[in-house]
Amino acid sequence: MIFFCIYLCLKGSGYIETDGIPYFVEEGNAIGVLPYHPHRRVNHGPVQYLLIRFLCSDPEFIQGLFGVTVKFDSELKPYIQSLVTAYESVLKNATLPNCNEAGLRLALLLNRMRDCERDALSEKKFSNQRVHDALQMIISPENLNLSMRDIAGKLGVTPGHLSDLVHDKIGYAPRGLRRMTRHRTAVNHLLHSTLSISQIAELAGFKSIYAFSRFFRSVTGMSPSAYRRKYGKTPAE
Repeated sequence: MIFFCIYLCLKGSGYIETDGIPYFVEEGNAIGVLPYHPHRRVNHGPVQYLLIRFLCSDPEFIQGLFGVTVKFDSELKPYIQSLVTAYESVLKNATLPNCNEAGLRLALLLNRMRDCERDALSEKKFSNQRVHDALQMIISPENLNLSMRDIAGKLGVTPGHLSDLVHDKIGYAPRGLRRMTRHRTAVNHLLHSTLSISQIAELAGFKSIYAFSRFFRSVTGMSPSAYRRKYGKTPAE
């Protein structure tokens, strides 16, 4: 396991220096760093940070949060507050349910942060039109049933070249982007639709409900049905 850190700037502005490179962050920004890399805060006026240190079994899934400044969207702040509340409960009473709740709130926060960065990427225009076209195809929910080979074929390149092209330009592996899109698609339907779990699995690009459930549990620690019952606004199945 590898430990990671996320700095969230809650108030003021300042710098996070990692590997000798300073990154400016202000209120509503976040940046990820690896603890075994030299990093430090270089304050610029009064700054209030929230530093989160955690383990991750799938570093590729959150790699887009590292070495970039992520801008919070309007939906992110409640996730931060719910994590702080859950963490305070752990400090008062470190029971297994409280610890599990804090871990789940952290996962939800990281997923939302990752979505913020993904949205920012989708709005960028790249000088290399082929990279831009590849990115749009990969992150489009309508293309989740297409394989990387299918997408590469439509772009006229090999799957290996597609992977190198995208990763070299934006720092993401295509499969990592695909995982992000699948998870976001699933969460949106679980929370805001009455579609069945099998229908959502199909829309998220999975050939079976079992493969979808394994994927979703690996990301959130919960089954799709349990996630919907806990957080959804629609009737649970």
